[in-house]
Amino acid sequence: MKFIIALLIVYLYVVDATNFKIEPAGDSGTILLSNGKVTSTGFNNKCVLGLGYTDETKKISTPEVIFHDSVVDIACSKAASCCAVKSNKKVYCWGQAKWGQLGDGQETTNACSPQEVANVDDVVAIDATYLGFIARKTDGSLVAWGNDYYGETGANKAWAGTFTPTAVTGITDVTTLFSFERGSIAITSDGTVYGTGDYSMWGETDTRTSSAVFVAAANLQAAGCVKPVGGIQYNGYCLTASGQLISMGYFGNEMLLRGGDLTGSCGSAIFKQYFGPCVARSTTDKTSAGIIATFDGIADGDCRS
Repeated sequence: MKFIIALLIVYLYVVDATNFKIEPAGDSGTILLSNGKVTSTGFNNKCVLGLGYTDETKKISTPEVIFHDSVVDIACSKAASCCAVKSNKKVYCWGQAKWGQLGDGQETTNACSPQEVANVDDVVAIDATYLGFIARKTDGSLVAWGNDYYGETGANKAWAGTFTPTAVTGITDVTTLFSFERGSIAITSDGTVYGTGDYSMWGETDTRTSSAVFVAAANLQAAGCVKPVGGIQYNGYCLTASGQLISMGYFGNEMLLRGGDLTGSCGSAIFKQYFGPCVARSTTDKTSAGIIATFDGIADGDCRS
């Protein structure tokens, strides 16, 4: 995967792209450029390249074009499927069908080229969980499809999921949506922060392990989250209005900002080049589930949790 991402970065440098989005999907990568073009490169496992190649062992090292223009957003799951939203506000998906990731009502036939998802329109943005997708519509409503093991899509289909787009109830007027493997964060027009899926992924310490629907994320709200910016399997990250980085989830090993040491002291995290935090580490993996830490990045040695 590191090799694939390196290739994508070199490609972006060559084409002088100043605004882009990279979505890794297993051993491949998909890029949305600022002009609406979408390309992919890497291994065609489960047809995830979306280039029409039926040979799922095929590998390409130079990005090839999936869409020439008109794409406004993309998302890829780690389970070898991707979806794109075009300027016509339609959704197109490709890759692995298993767990209903294509939204076409089946899980046996992979799609080697993008196919329109029926019965969903007026979409302006999309995001991916580990095995599913959530789409945000113009009116701020959400629809979801795919597996919902932890409740991460908010479709109230935990442990099962849905093979076709299903309305996400209990939340409206969503202006910001960010999903990661085990949870999702949504912010509505009045600034209220909501979460679904694994409680620790959005900073809650509820005695239950997860929620199958979006509920108010009181801890994250109190911490000042205004813009979710990233997430990995066991952690999520959000920015405050003042530019602080909030990290929530399981604190331990490489799961917290992927840097520093494992002795509880401050190390030079990989996010230092972007946000400047010094990272406080836990000595035991996943011992601090649900705790929120903030990093204001003013200097090394300033660690707070």
